[in-house]
Amino acid sequence: MSKTFKGGISAIVAVLLAASLSLTGCASAPTASATMASPESDFEVLTLTPVQKENTPAPSPADRRVIITGYKGNAAAVVIPATIGGLPVISIWQEAFRDRTDLKSVSLPVGLTSIGQQAFQGCTGLKSVNIPVGVTSIGAAAFGDCNGLASVSIPEGVTSIGREAFSGCVSLTSIIIPASVTSMGTAAFALTNLKSVSIPAGLTSIGKEVFQYCLDLTSVNIPESVTSIGEEAFSITGLTSVRIPASVTSIGKAAFQVCENLTSVTIGANVALDETSFDYSFGGYYNTNGKKAGVYTLRNKAWSYAAQ
Repeated sequence: MSKTFKGGISAIVAVLLAASLSLTGCASAPTASATMASPESDFEVLTLTPVQKENTPAPSPADRRVIITGYKGNAAAVVIPATIGGLPVISIWQEAFRDRTDLKSVSLPVGLTSIGQQAFQGCTGLKSVNIPVGVTSIGAAAFGDCNGLASVSIPEGVTSIGREAFSGCVSLTSIIIPASVTSMGTAAFALTNLKSVSIPAGLTSIGKEVFQYCLDLTSVNIPESVTSIGEEAFSITGLTSVRIPASVTSIGKAAFQVCENLTSVTIGANVALDETSFDYSFGGYYNTNGKKAGVYTLRNKAWSYAAQ
């Protein structure tokens, strides 16, 4: 079946091939699975062939790789094979399983390096996902609106979590973000029911709307590596207290807006607040009015300040 791809497919394909080939020989051999893989004929695929570079030997047929671009089967439980046609599967392409509401479980193979944008978006029956070691990027809205998704395992080695990657996963109550993650896109975990979050030490910026509308989120650990917190990053959450380290130099507009359960905020010495950073928090309307370092608490329905 023909498929139309968006964006610069050539560049993406080149990156996928380079990443896959760089891992060849250094990765351990996949362990045989006790679960039988789904039939290869159930999958639509794109085969990648490396381009021969000047003054280099022609690529071997064994250097080819496979991307899964769609699913034609009707099984509720899908086990994606590690190889198709004898070639390694390295990526789930954009929208490959989008809106497959009949999908209840999916097993991703060892050797996978990326999960494309909207790959599983709208798979409302999907309950859990175990992302294998070797994956480095999770695309925009890859699991967006999977409202039955209650368990996700993100391995060490993932460096990028795309925009709205898990947005709308209302059954998701906990997540471990590995230390390898250096980038989280806009609204990556928005509209989930996460209860607590530990930001990885490698992250320098908490993006726009990343945890917006996480009404059950009561605590967050922000490490010293973070230098900026984006607009509405924690707006409309259940946070009761927050400590913003001295490494943070800027907090975006409405970053903690409408956090009505907040009772205490500790702000580092170098933080520059936007005047709307804490609007409608602390149970009412409070303008930060240029306040910086200190511990702010709600007393007599007003800000109070104490030096750290």
